[in-house]
Amino acid sequence: GLQYRRDFIVRDEEGAVLLRAVTHWVVVSLETRKVGRVPAFIAEVGLANANTATAMEDAKRRLPQAGEEHAACVFRARLSDMDRNHHVNNVRYMDWIIESVPEECRRDRRIADLELMFRAEAYRNDMIVARIMADAPEKGETSADTAFCHSLVRETDGKELVRAKSVWAPGASTIETRSST
Repeated sequence: GLQYRRDFIVRDEEGAVLLRAVTHWVVVSLETRKVGRVPAFIAEVGLANANTATAMEDAKRRLPQAGEEHAACVFRARLSDMDRNHHVNNVRYMDWIIESVPEECRRDRRIADLELMFRAEAYRNDMIVARIMADAPEKGETSADTAFCHSLVRETDGKELVRAKSVWAPGASTIETRSST
């Protein structure tokens, strides 16, 4: 009763589905850091139940934690990584997860699925260790897919911030990097 589901379906000009996503949100008091119900002023606007279309089924499994011995990268949470509440923006966690995947996988494959579970917040100047380990394909994934378990952990206290699983399918990556001179 304290989680609020949001479904997203992104389509191209012809109506073909490009992306499906489901998010679950909770309201956290900035003062007490406790989860609570949606405030009346938000519920009145109808944001808690705005989407009625279901993009996809929820995962029925718990994500495994990547092992400690598989540290891949270390990132420092910078000012540009912060959201308006002064903690790391959730999109930055996805960036760090994708960047921790071996380069040859990012180059030769495309991301087919990314599931994240946020567990704690990170703040400016926190050092974040991105742990990654190979995972076996599951139901719905082909044997040609490459899967990884991820954990983003705060270096100072070992607190797991994000747990994730990424699945990479054969085919050229759509992740591009650009630079200008």
